[in-house]
Amino acid sequence: MRFARASTLMLAFGLLACSNAAKHAVVAQPTDDPGRARALVLAEGDLPDGWHASVHSGDSVVEQEKRRLAACTGAPDPAAVQTADVFGRDFGQGAQIIGSEGVFVRTAADATKAIAALKSIRAIRCATASVRPILIEQLHKQGVQATVRSVRVTRLTIPVRGFVAGFRVVATLSAVGATLTVFQDAVFLAKGRAQVRATFIDVGIAFPMDLEIALVTKLSAKLAAG
Repeated sequence: MRFARASTLMLAFGLLACSNAAKHAVVAQPTDDPGRARALVLAEGDLPDGWHASVHSGDSVVEQEKRRLAACTGAPDPAAVQTADVFGRDFGQGAQIIGSEGVFVRTAADATKAIAALKSIRAIRCATASVRPILIEQLHKQGVQATVRSVRVTRLTIPVRGFVAGFRVVATLSAVGATLTVFQDAVFLAKGRAQVRATFIDVGIAFPMDLEIALVTKLSAKLAAG
């Protein structure tokens, strides 16, 4: 069973970079927040050969859970504080998927509050509660007859500049007698009002950490230069 370009798992972690992903084309300008956010995401030249790019598509199904998660963790309402939310292209190779997102919020105080929510003791509990209903709904919409057997969220650390939080979600699904385990890492970087999120998905095994660190390091450099 193919897990259809599975970024649904970490949509629940849109604390810094959730909701209101630009619904219209944004012309990048070097001084406006949408243009600066676009410069923070992964580009084709950042990845090794063999990865295929596709346009990221948003999903309104997660909006209710995103707001519930923000309220649960004490994060600010994204709709109230974001000045830019730009997704990069999704990159795929076999079962592996990579995504990135650049966000600006209104003030440093808004950014500080969002980061504190990611680091809070409630983040794991709140995210675990939100991931399951999102995943169930997405499977239903895709017409996949599968049961979510378990969802586990743990902390993850990446040794790069600007790192503020990381999470690993492991979801076990079963269908027609088969079991499928999906792994997804979400890594958050921040500097001032700017925030970057990267997601790394693999099936049956965790995403290769050497490539994950290499790409997060590139995102860190973009953030530091922005």
